[in-house]
Amino acid sequence: MTESDKSWRIAVVEDDDGLRAAILRMLAACGWEGSGFPAAEDFLGSEARHQADCMVLDLYLPGISGFALLEKIRKQDIQTPAILITAQDDARIGKRVEQAGASYLQKPFSGDLLAATIRMCMHAQRK
Repeated sequence: MTESDKSWRIAVVEDDDGLRAAILRMLAACGWEGSGFPAAEDFLGSEARHQADCMVLDLYLPGISGFALLEKIRKQDIQTPAILITAQDDARIGKRVEQAGASYLQKPFSGDLLAATIRMCMHAQRK
């Protein structure tokens, strides 16, 4: 981990309380600041949408979906890197995520893979 990695703020929008808590623990173990939200509406009503350095968004949320959330954020001209996560195994999802300019992980995934994906997204944004 580089020194600049330590200050990253990661927003996690995941409706599964257990998974959201596990992701937040992994972020803390990496030295990153995590903020968790059970729904897109909670995230949109928070300052985290402007402060996050990276977002981890569940694709299938109750209410506003992860894709719809990403679209709303992009329309606000917020270009924060995003990683969409889902348990669905569908090649069309990966293609749609790529077209949205985001990364994609299929559940279940390891904490190491999520951390590596966050690092990849953050370093790609700096270029």
